[in-house]
Formats: sequence, C-alpha cells, structure tokens
Amino acid sequence: MVLNGNSISKLIKNINLIENANFENVRSASYDVTSTNKLLVIKTFDNPITFIDAKTIDNLYEEKTIENGYNLKPKESVLIPIKEFFNMPNNLSAHFRGRTSFNRLGLILATQHINPRL
Repeated sequence: MVLNGNSISKLIKNINLIENANFENVRSASYDVTSTNKLLVIKTFDNPITFIDAKTIDNLYEEKTIENGYNLKPKESVLIPIKEFFNMPNNLSAHFRGRTSFNRLGLILATQHINPRL
C-alpha cells in the first residue's frame, strides 16, 4: 500500500514520522527530502578498502560544503546528507527514490529501503 499525502501529513503530526519535516514537501503520495549544504566525497586511497565496521566506512569520506555548488566529476559518486530523519513505525516501511528531474540531469540516485523500527 502507498500512503497518500494526507496520511503522510497526519503521521508526521501524530507520531513524528519525519523529524525536521517541511509540510510543503509533502506530495500527493510522497515526501521530498531536503538536502543539507554538505556532501561526502570518497577519499583517494592507495591501499585496498576494508569494510570492517561502520566507523571505518564513515572515515572513507571527506565532507565538503556545497553552498556555492559542486562540480561533479565523471564517474564520481557522492553522498548527500538529508535534513530529515525517519521514524518508521512497526507497520510501515518506505522507499527512497530519486526524482525524475535528477535523472534528466544525468544524476542517478541510489534507491534505499527504510525499515520499520522493531
């Protein structure tokens, strides 16, 4: 089942579904997240990357400010933190997808699944 915008708004109000939510970002059946003014760029490494724990993975990135824009290089991937935090109740899950307007610009966003809290 897909929730409509009215249901999303009610859940934001009643159970704080989305912390830092902007009600202008609620659409007919979705919510448009808001990016911060920073992005994370993967650092250059000479040694192989090992995925031991979350802290090791977090240290692979360098934070940059994008207040004046950012020149994305060919084949470069970046992470863009969002302002919102999702509090999924046990009976809901969600999918994070990019907007088609980004695709038309040549930006491909990785889809993500937001699990319910247990």
